[in-house]
Amino acid sequence: MARVAICICTYRRPEGLRRLLKSLEDLVTIESVRVIVADNDPGQRQGMKVCAALKEEGYRWPIDAFVVSNRGLPHARNAVLEAGFSAPDIEFVAMLDDDEYVESQWLQAMLDVQLRTDADVVGGAVIPEFEKSPSAWMLRSRIYKRDDTTDGLVDELYGDGNILLARKILRLVPMPFFDPVFSFVGGHDTYFFQQIKGKGIKFARASKARVFETYPASRMTLRWALMRAYRSGTVHIEIKKRLNKSPMKWPKEAAKIAAVLLFSPVEFCLFILSPSRRVDALCRLFRAFGKIGGFLGYRYEEYRNVHGH
Repeated sequence: MARVAICICTYRRPEGLRRLLKSLEDLVTIESVRVIVADNDPGQRQGMKVCAALKEEGYRWPIDAFVVSNRGLPHARNAVLEAGFSAPDIEFVAMLDDDEYVESQWLQAMLDVQLRTDADVVGGAVIPEFEKSPSAWMLRSRIYKRDDTTDGLVDELYGDGNILLARKILRLVPMPFFDPVFSFVGGHDTYFFQQIKGKGIKFARASKARVFETYPASRMTLRWALMRAYRSGTVHIEIKKRLNKSPMKWPKEAAKIAAVLLFSPVEFCLFILSPSRRVDALCRLFRAFGKIGGFLGYRYEEYRNVHGH
């Protein structure tokens, strides 16, 4: 029987946190589970209140909650990972976000793929769930739709909102894992995965380890999608600057940007009858703008604002 710490970071989303924690009560598993919650809001402490209330109701799993005063998701991520792996009997740490909830077979699907592949890090499938009826382009746009079909070993992962880490990763990578410099711009997960790639780390995907991510109305706009793409571009360049100091790589990146600037407007015009393709073309264009901004040292702090409840 595996011993698993399910770690959750929360910031001013009490409704989302409660829904996630309630979904964990429905897990179909024989594993030994412990839940750890890091509340990243030392002022209101809404997450702490949710956890205390569930304890009073007789929550299914042992649950530990604490406050992380330093604002930013990397700080909270590092804190829950340290808390999870500090217990010597914990074999795996799983990480979730407070705007997600899980299917009942989620944990077992993660562990099954880890056992089959011996991966150090396993990523699950993240399915968008919209707060209101989505526009047609949202159902097909790459901004919202992610890989939810791949099973087995992969070259790399993106996103840490639904992942499982095996304890053996500690033999290859020291903690803390996530760099706080990315606290408000995002990308700490990508930077971490890029850093550990090539150190003997094995990545895998588990398509049946499904979680649902809530998209509130404020994240269901074209403006949000375009600014998300812009931020992705700025972070991409910042990560490249940190990982690769060689000037020989930059001409290739500049050529890619030039190609997108040239062809994305053409693609936008060609696919006049396909809203999702047109939005994807615009998003690629804004990502290229973001890369230019990244070269110039601009940062877009998307995570200063909280979406959802």
